[in-house]
Amino acid sequence: MPAGMQTPSPPHALSRIRPGTRFEFTSRSGRGYVCTLIYQGSGVSGLIVRYDGSRRLGRLDPNRVLRDSLVVQGGREPVLHPGDEVLVRTPSQRLRGVLAAPVGEEVAVERRGRTLRVGVRQVTGIELWFPVTGFCCGDDFAVQSLSGNHYTGRVLELGPGGRRFRGRLGDSREEVWLRVSRLEPNSLFVPVPVSIHDA
Repeated sequence: MPAGMQTPSPPHALSRIRPGTRFEFTSRSGRGYVCTLIYQGSGVSGLIVRYDGSRRLGRLDPNRVLRDSLVVQGGREPVLHPGDEVLVRTPSQRLRGVLAAPVGEEVAVERRGRTLRVGVRQVTGIELWFPVTGFCCGDDFAVQSLSGNHYTGRVLELGPGGRRFRGRLGDSREEVWLRVSRLEPNSLFVPVPVSIHDA
């Protein structure tokens, strides 16, 4: 190997885990966790889990996991739980709301006091909207400004302290800087794609 080049690190065992898999691990601080993998993306933005015994979602940095402590448990868990914020796409509509029941032959979404039901065969896409207080580079984002404007896109760059970020909007090539202090506090989401087979 040429001088100055580093030996690439072997892939982390977490990279081989599929969504819906329950696993346990010990963090570098010595604390044990059990959780279910929700989404396996790339970089620091991609690994999203649900902690066991709660609906709480969070990011997991593989560098926090002691490699020898990782234990994959048997069986699979649904990725989506009732109470999750979701966006459901069909050929004719987009439904955003709260998942009202486990996904079975249909997807039930509560929206503005009504429960709307869609057969799973009609679903062309479904996203879990992961609530965050700040973004990472590479995140997809969905936010609302204090003035009521909605923005979706991809985070390209973070400003100092993550207090603002540069994003590419939707499918366009338009890029804008958004300041977190000018967004509705509870409107920051990372839309996470979910396979209907894992839901």
